[in-house]
Formats: sequence, structure tokens, C-alpha cells
Amino acid sequence: MMVKDKGQTVDPRIRRTERAVMAAAGELFVRQGYTATTMSQIASAADCAERTLFLRFTSKAELLKRVVDQTFAGMGSEEPVPDEPGTDEPGTDKPGPTTPGSANATPDTLEARLQALASNIAATMIRTGPLFAVAREAEASEPLIREAFDAARRDTIAASRRMWRGLERDGLISSGIDVDWVADTTALLGAADTYLLIRTAMGWDQQQLAAWLSRTWLYFATNPEPAAVVLP
Repeated sequence: MMVKDKGQTVDPRIRRTERAVMAAAGELFVRQGYTATTMSQIASAADCAERTLFLRFTSKAELLKRVVDQTFAGMGSEEPVPDEPGTDEPGTDKPGPTTPGSANATPDTLEARLQALASNIAATMIRTGPLFAVAREAEASEPLIREAFDAARRDTIAASRRMWRGLERDGLISSGIDVDWVADTTALLGAADTYLLIRTAMGWDQQQLAAWLSRTWLYFATNPEPAAVVLP
């Protein structure tokens, strides 16, 4: 998430208010859903005037997007938020909801690298999952959220392709692997939309999700895909 440097210090009171707003908004969105949550409720929970809220966030959709961005990035309540609304554009300076190439660790073995990447993604999914569900609800009626989610989906596919091409470049995957096919297939398996289904159908915790991701990736990295089926 980008923060513009204006060469001036932001009043600590503004920081405290914004932290309170972000925390209140996140809690209310998750508990009540997007449609049922109002800006008036958020202002009341954050103990600030509704007019102040609209000075910092031009719409409820923008506030939701900011909360999702901050939670996805793992920023705690003590972290600053952008000085101006709309300074962070989806898909530009941060990864999408699932980005296999975003882990910092680069172990030497295939299994260790996949485990590190899976652990990173599982932690992000568990942390942000409840807000993904809220964003899915808002997506149908809010163009800003729909555009951000679509950009994140594209980012997920691009990041998966980078991950698998990196593994191929480093000589860590078996010969005969169709890297582009595997990258696109595993991108779908690791997408935010898929995680929401996993959360509902399987109820996995972070450890179980990470184990499934790493095991699935390891299978694809070591087993050439079956021959394509030609339909009549």
C-alpha cells in the first residue's frame, strides 16, 4: 500500500481517529455484513462525527477497500493509513489476495520453498478471509469493490505464473511439467474465491490450509499432467 510523502507530519489525533475508524469498520463489516453496516454506525463505534468520517473516506465502499487492503497487508492498528483516500490502486504496489510469489523466504529445496510459500498464503487467507466474504457481498453493487476484486484475481494468476516460472528457472520442478498449465490451475485453487468455499465446506484452520496448499503444489511440481482429453 502506497503512502504519499507530503513532507509534513500528520496530527496524531487524526492517526488515532483513523485507527479507530478502521478497527470499528472492520468489526462491523464482519459482524453485520456490508449492506447492514452504515457509515453512521461506524462513526458511532469509532466515537467520531459522521462528517469527520466522510472527510477521510468518500464512501462506504472506499472504506471497505481500505480495511481489506490494510488487513491483507498485515498492518496492525498502530500502522498509519494513507493520507488521502484513493492513493492505493489495486494491482499496482501490492499483491492480490493470494500471491504465491510474495513470500520472502527462498529455501534451496522444492519442498521447503513450497512449504514457506504455503504458510505465508495460509496466514494471509485466514487473516483476511472474513473481509473477503464481505467484499464478495459488496461486489455486486459497488463498482469500486468489483474492480478491486477483479484486479486481485488477475494479480493472483500473474503471481502464480511468476512462482512456477521461478521454480522452473531454479531447476526445482520435474521435466515434462507444463508450467503455464500448472500455474493457471494452481492459481484457481489458491484464489480468494476458492478459499471462501474451502472455509465453508472444509472449515480448515491455518495449519491445515497450508498443508493442503504445499501438498497440492508439490504434486503438480513433480507429476507431469495427464494427456489432454480430446472431446468428440
